[in-house]
Amino acid sequence: MLFVFLLFLFLILAEPALAYVGPGLGAGVVATVLGILLGLLMLVVGVQLVMTGLLGELMMRVYFESSGRKTYAVRETC
Repeated sequence: MLFVFLLFLFLILAEPALAYVGPGLGAGVVATVLGILLGLLMLVVGVQLVMTGLLGELMMRVYFESSGRKTYAVRETC
């Protein structure tokens, strides 16, 4: 994660130098790399959120099983 942040910071600081190389060349490179980094960051955050949800589900099931409670109660059936 630190590597992604440092690369992002480097690209922000290097943008004026890349823009000096030629019109349109530097901005396109920076925008492409930043887009790829943003996509990777969103992918990692999404995986972390899914894993957090699965961990919460597992903890809930272990809690209810260890305390002897039922997850839900049905009052009556028709």
